[in-house]
Amino acid sequence: MVKFLYYLAAFGEPNISIKYDVLIHNINYIHENIKTNFDLFVNVYDKTYFENIINTSNFTYLNEIIINKQKGILSELWINNPYHKNFKKYDYIFFILDDVKIEKIDILSLINIKLNNKIDVISPRVKKSTWSYMKGGGGIRNSISITSRLEIFCLLLTYFDFIKFISMNDIQNSNIWGVDYMFPHYKLKTAICNKFTVEHVLKSNSDHAAAIEQMERYIINHGYNSRDELIREHPNDIVETIDLNN
Repeated sequence: MVKFLYYLAAFGEPNISIKYDVLIHNINYIHENIKTNFDLFVNVYDKTYFENIINTSNFTYLNEIIINKQKGILSELWINNPYHKNFKKYDYIFFILDDVKIEKIDILSLINIKLNNKIDVISPRVKKSTWSYMKGGGGIRNSISITSRLEIFCLLLTYFDFIKFISMNDIQNSNIWGVDYMFPHYKLKTAICNKFTVEHVLKSNSDHAAAIEQMERYIINHGYNSRDELIREHPNDIVETIDLNN
């Protein structure tokens, strides 16, 4: 039996009602798919509000709901998070943003694809993603695209993959822009599974100017002169598409 954690990267305003509906849809979908109980971990800005709307008595398939209340944006909630050290007990961690809705995923199949292809970080296709490469790979639905970058919406990870991914982040780069380019730098093999899909249902409300400034500083701190230099080192979004029918 797979020990599975649904990791909600952050939960809070704006659009709370939409995000709540997405969460309920997703955890119900996961339960129907894996047919076993699992745990829910949430980084939340208002713990009292969250406890009022979801608890294990209402969702009997959730063994445990763990809530980390903390102010901040994305990486500010993950760096030095005291709960992460307890995640060794999970076989797989499903890392997801609060505005990403599952459309079609088979978790056990995704796990097997990850293992069989020696992938560190795998994502489903993402509808309404920022970059087109996240939306599909060469028209072959039963395929994986090996990538040199990966937008961070929905990731399947082992505990050790998760800890390495968290270590890629910088608390000064709270919006996590630029982290999607850095996987090759950390020697992590990334892929998109094209037959499974999620949808990014809300537009970003980030301060774009501040996010770009943070990203540029983050990239420079990793030894590059610019994002352009990083892209020149790894010019292709999709390195290879592997047909899983063969």
